[in-house]
Amino acid sequence: MNFTNPAATGIPGNSPVILAQSAVPVINPPSSASTSANGNFVLSAALPSATAYANCWIYFPANAVNGSQPAGVYYCRMSSTTAGQAFNVLLQPGQAPYIPASPAAFSGATPGWVANTSNSFILASVPVLGSQMGPNGILHYRATWSTTGLGSDSYQFGMAPTISGANTQFHNVATGANATLGSDYMTQNRGVLNLQVSMDSGIRPADFLLGTALNYSTVDTSVFNYFQMGAYVGAVGHFVALESYFIELIPG
Repeated sequence: MNFTNPAATGIPGNSPVILAQSAVPVINPPSSASTSANGNFVLSAALPSATAYANCWIYFPANAVNGSQPAGVYYCRMSSTTAGQAFNVLLQPGQAPYIPASPAAFSGATPGWVANTSNSFILASVPVLGSQMGPNGILHYRATWSTTGLGSDSYQFGMAPTISGANTQFHNVATGANATLGSDYMTQNRGVLNLQVSMDSGIRPADFLLGTALNYSTVDTSVFNYFQMGAYVGAVGHFVALESYFIELIPG
């Protein structure tokens, strides 16, 4: 459906496109968690709620679950705030977190160790087609986050043509002492497909007064890219969880 601006020309404008939305949590977990047979693990620090994370996705480094699995975000079921089971279901690039109907269990008894301290990992990604934004298009992204609230952690938004390479960061936000956070940002092309300005969408208007809200980037949006959401855990016993997100694109 098109919308119009009756105060101006009344010419139909471009309708927003919902690229992705999910409220299945994705976690960069506490480091040094122990794992045992069949994907069972115990985190070194407790999540806020077993019920809220009964179905979730957790980042595991390579070989951490059974000694042979690749690094990535895996579907998990938490039975308590620290104990859970990882399944052999890997979140694919561009795929929104979901709850699998019949997840395959890991086999084998080779334990590994989760060691995520001082590393930033992509928790979820959204495909953006080449030229989909247009020269004046907008990416608008909202997300909610949970942390241990102990500082030294952060979350990031960015974009890259591949899921494994370094991305261009639009925002890198320190979580500080906040146990829960909300983010509301937008990135807009500046009349061309390879220059953007990113800003707070208004959730913290004081940022504009302080002159700290703008970030400039040179992503080539004429080609396929992944919009990425990541998290950094800075100390043992910390976690950062992407609780929910909503991504829309307004072409222009």
